[in-house]
Amino acid sequence: KINFKTEDVNLNSKELEVIKSISNFPKVIMESSRELSPYLLANYLYNLVKSYNAFYQDYPIISEENISNKNFRIELSMLTLKIIESGMKLLGINMPDRMWVEIYFFEKVFFSLILADFPVLSRK
Repeated sequence: KINFKTEDVNLNSKELEVIKSISNFPKVIMESSRELSPYLLANYLYNLVKSYNAFYQDYPIISEENISNKNFRIELSMLTLKIIESGMKLLGINMPDRMWVEIYFFEKVFFSLILADFPVLSRK
């Protein structure tokens, strides 16, 4: 887990939108199962991806100069990824091999860049 000082994080509207979407995950799962409507979860995941993509396109992560903002965005990105993976698994959707390769590549590059900035996190 990467630490950041909450008081030093300057949230923008797109980050807040992703956070609000993430906070609805348990509610969507309950509603989807209660209503026997997997489309509710599928629509939620689609909207989460759209929301995250809008944030990611407009705000840098690795090149962010404010270390607290950078660390917060890393945590937000990893949480978003975990929710997408969990939601897909709940829907019984197997992600294509290419998608898994892209996620693996993203994580390897992402964490390589992070470890370059934070060598103390390296597991040597």
